[in-house]
Amino acid sequence: MKEENLVSKRPIGRMAFIVLMISCVAGTLRTLMIPLAKELVGPAIPLTLMTPILLFGLMKSLGDIALGYESIARFRVILGIGSLSYFLGALELFRSVCLLELVMASSLLGFGEGIIHSGFYLFLTQGRRREISGTLIGTFEGIVYVGYGIGAILAGYASIAYGLKNAFLLMLPLSAASFATLVSIGGIRVEAKRSDEHLKRFLKRGSVLTSFLVAHMSKLSDALMWGVLPLFLLAGGTSWIGIGYVQSAIMFSFALFTILFGNFSDRVGRRLSTFIGIGVSMAGVVGCFLKDMQVSPIVFGTLFGAGTAMFYPVLPAVISDSIPEGLRGRCLSMYRGARDLGYFSGAILLGSILSGFGETVTLILVIMLLLSSMVLSTIYLRETRPAWSTYPLHLEHAKILEEGLAEFRNSVRELVAGNHESYRTHASRFKELERTMDELKYRVQSEIWRSVVDRDRADMLRIVSSMDMVITYLLESINRFSFVWDEVPSSIRLTILEASEKIVLVGRLLREVVQNMRIYPEEGLKIIRRIDEEERDYDELHLKQLEELYKCRSVLDPVSALMVSEAIESMEYAMDELHEASHLIYTLMSKYFYV
Repeated sequence: MKEENLVSKRPIGRMAFIVLMISCVAGTLRTLMIPLAKELVGPAIPLTLMTPILLFGLMKSLGDIALGYESIARFRVILGIGSLSYFLGALELFRSVCLLELVMASSLLGFGEGIIHSGFYLFLTQGRRREISGTLIGTFEGIVYVGYGIGAILAGYASIAYGLKNAFLLMLPLSAASFATLVSIGGIRVEAKRSDEHLKRFLKRGSVLTSFLVAHMSKLSDALMWGVLPLFLLAGGTSWIGIGYVQSAIMFSFALFTILFGNFSDRVGRRLSTFIGIGVSMAGVVGCFLKDMQVSPIVFGTLFGAGTAMFYPVLPAVISDSIPEGLRGRCLSMYRGARDLGYFSGAILLGSILSGFGETVTLILVIMLLLSSMVLSTIYLRETRPAWSTYPLHLEHAKILEEGLAEFRNSVRELVAGNHESYRTHASRFKELERTMDELKYRVQSEIWRSVVDRDRADMLRIVSSMDMVITYLLESINRFSFVWDEVPSSIRLTILEASEKIVLVGRLLREVVQNMRIYPEEGLKIIRRIDEEERDYDELHLKQLEELYKCRSVLDPVSALMVSEAIESMEYAMDELHEASHLIYTLMSKYFYV
């Protein structure tokens, strides 16, 4: 996939405006659709009243998935269809006079919202932006829920001032503005690979499936707050404006905390915020439905929004971390489809149970489902953003190692060229870098045991120790060569220079592995395979060196031959340590990523 097609020329500002406008429309919808259904139908069972939510969720899920199945999608056309669908849905909603027309309107709105939101996800999470995927997704969801909150407040005031039905007039100019803005955007083209076999393999993984399931459960609880809470508050004497305030409190708290916790998960890890967030959202759900409470439902609505925000942007970030580039957009679309289908299943399940058993049993069911989500995420959700506190030091260590290997190679070059003064300069610099690496190693050892979040202390220490041994072996090698270089035959000198070049190459590759190990493990894996190949080539070169040394046994005195042999062996040990460090990193990546 070509990243520049996907990321580099995005009209982010206008896309954000489009999402904000349709989210304001959705906020109006969330606040007034169920009361409008009640007004149109009259006394009815809860499942009937929740039919618009049911179809909204189903069509939004289809819109999500439809976008992901485009192998070569012209986003301007696809998103134009979504925006037009949204406008037509808003128009149909305003002119609805029966439940069937309301259901048709909510279906159009759901399909349009699914396409537009899924499109925004697609280009926010592709390319080299994965490093801040939690922050990007959190910001996007923050924009969405700010729009929901604005729409909820406007809907509350408009319904008082102009009546319930006329309040939906708000939706027409907002959806028209989003469509007009999209038309003004130049052609946007995104290419995505098709690989059904690989996609099936990734979708079977426990962490990916758990993300799908927990996200689905979150929408089920959202359906409770959208479809049941307004009726509950209305029956308790809360005004339309009050209901709008409660809904907007949920949205605004979500918008604020989703940005904060998206960034938090990028820095500290995905699992912790998911676990805590589900628990906090459960507390918010319970509080909103408690009767005779002295605390305003606005407080508990805020709590619910904050708790949901702790894991809502984190779950798609887990998908972004876990799925390779060519499949990520499609898998994220499927994730959104599974998540938004929670509106559909939530409307059926909650409506049926509410009709037969009442609010208490419905609330208990939702709590049990959220609790099961917490347990599943604890057991099966894999941490894809490990909190390695000493990672910056490891990266610095690898960069200094690369610099040190270059100085070793330069030292050998100067020996081959007979420039002894220049050799001493490079050898002196090499020894300085060796001391710098020692100091970094001691800092790593000191800081890693003070960290409260590191779970991989032993592995990280083994990596830094193995890299440190590379310099130690090469220092031994260059010291031995300095004593007997004049005795070394020219044929062996050339193989030593060639060997030093290979060591420098593998050192550079190892530094690239360290750079990629936390954010882009699939790239790190490719580089490790390259290191394996270079190590095998080096083994052949080492055998060639020993053969040359054996051929020259008659011209070397025993002491010189021994010194040369040990220097060559030290270079072999250094290459082995480089190879070992790469596989230690591979083992460490395997704990967190599907490599």
